[in-house]
Amino acid sequence: MWKHRFTPCTRLAVAILLLSSTLPCQNTGSIEGTLTDASQGVIPGATVKLTQEGTGVDYTTATNGTGYFLFEHLPVGVYDISVNQQGFKAFSLKGVKLDVASRVRQDIGLTVGQLSDSVTVEANPVQVDTANGTVEAVITTEQIQTAVLNGRHYARLAMLMPGAVYHSGSDELSGAGLNGPDSPVSFNGLNNKSEGWFVDGAYDVNFGNGAANTHVPVIDSLEEVQVQTSNYSARWGTTGGVVINAVTRSGTNSPHGSAYEFLRNDKLDARNFFSPTAVPLKQNQFGFTVGGPVVIPKVYNGRNRTFFFWSEDWRRRRNASTSLTATPTDAMRSGNFQAEATRLNKPLLDPSNKQPFPGNIIPASRIDPNAALMLKTYFPAANYSLDPFNNYLNNGVAKLDPRTDTVKVDHYLTDKIRFSATVSYDNIPVLQPNSGLAGSPFPVIRQLEATTGLTGNGRVTFTLSPRTTNEVSYSIKRYGVVLTLQDDTAPSVRPSGLNIKDFYPDANTLHLIRKSRFRAAGEASARINSHWTPRGMTTSS
Repeated sequence: MWKHRFTPCTRLAVAILLLSSTLPCQNTGSIEGTLTDASQGVIPGATVKLTQEGTGVDYTTATNGTGYFLFEHLPVGVYDISVNQQGFKAFSLKGVKLDVASRVRQDIGLTVGQLSDSVTVEANPVQVDTANGTVEAVITTEQIQTAVLNGRHYARLAMLMPGAVYHSGSDELSGAGLNGPDSPVSFNGLNNKSEGWFVDGAYDVNFGNGAANTHVPVIDSLEEVQVQTSNYSARWGTTGGVVINAVTRSGTNSPHGSAYEFLRNDKLDARNFFSPTAVPLKQNQFGFTVGGPVVIPKVYNGRNRTFFFWSEDWRRRRNASTSLTATPTDAMRSGNFQAEATRLNKPLLDPSNKQPFPGNIIPASRIDPNAALMLKTYFPAANYSLDPFNNYLNNGVAKLDPRTDTVKVDHYLTDKIRFSATVSYDNIPVLQPNSGLAGSPFPVIRQLEATTGLTGNGRVTFTLSPRTTNEVSYSIKRYGVVLTLQDDTAPSVRPSGLNIKDFYPDANTLHLIRKSRFRAAGEASARINSHWTPRGMTTSS
């Protein structure tokens, strides 16, 4: 019996061909049209050339028997269309704007004449998509660069759309991570968890809560943002609400770059109602972008072929979070609860006999030395007198130091094969001024949350013929969170005289739980292991 064993490469090739469909790619667009003469007769077999203005990369195809031509899986940008056909004047159409996931139609009429004669036309800047009924809009590069956004969170760009409602009160500056906020924008009355967020065609929603972004792209790294509100393709089947697709900028033949810094400071702020002065705030957002062709002198010249884009963004913030709580007064620490008994109109009862303490005062001999030492060491003294019970005002300073790196590379192997890859890395350390896992409103124990995340996606596009195009795409996400409890104003060594035993010593006979220790920074209290999430491949013909 004859047998044949397929190699992995053969299996992959067969899978790509079998998965062909007519669905558009998530991160690209297409340009189509019909070529006719002056009598509206179609012109078959004519060569049509498409040139991307920024990179100088050319694409060519030929019209079919009905004069129809189609360019699919094109990167967003501005294109020129040219036609040279024997018996007709040379034709050139400049400035055709192509947005993400759009299908632009440009019908061309040729005029009889010599090829040495030419007709040049400027494209209409407003393109109407008549190929589908999707209700959508594109937020352009100009709008992105001029928008004034508090926190510079790209989700706020969606507020430029009709039907968008802003509803978030969470911290958007922290970006992704454990404390990453849900989408701050909802559309058309739908819950924000019904939205689909994509970056370069890759799904960008935390699978844990279904709303926060896994990676929050930096505003200065975006080329455009498309918002589809209804009647969109089944390609976007991961969501029941709107679809937001952000596209990372690419390099061009012309080197370009930028540097920026945005400042907020408490010197410009009014005070909180409960605070005698303006709460401390020092916030700086700064970074740079650079892009262009990959050129290594005397080694490689990537003009019209290989391009890169690099973005670095830092966020530094020191801000106070005002919280009002209660702490034992000096009288309470010595056992005198007369004022508290008067405030509550109830006597202080002795737990041993359920009878009131004389004068609502605990005798000094009944006060546990460990309790007195813990009160002195870890509970701050009262500093607020306007409330009869809540007498401690905590203006602890939170520290936020995120950094986001993004690199994108585009390489045109031939006019039929194109490769694109984007990698982003987030490092987000957040030090809370109080509470967190410690559950304390005092600044003696603080929570440090360190989030890291790596997202990447790549795609290879093959133009097999004027009628068949295949694209393979793959995305990956890795992220982890480490929570650490650490002290702040409390001493980092065991107080002298404290002889408290371990909590629940019988619960750790196998020594699987780390013992509590007094040190400047505690051991990790919780950890979410890194994991990766792949996305599949798409093809079309």
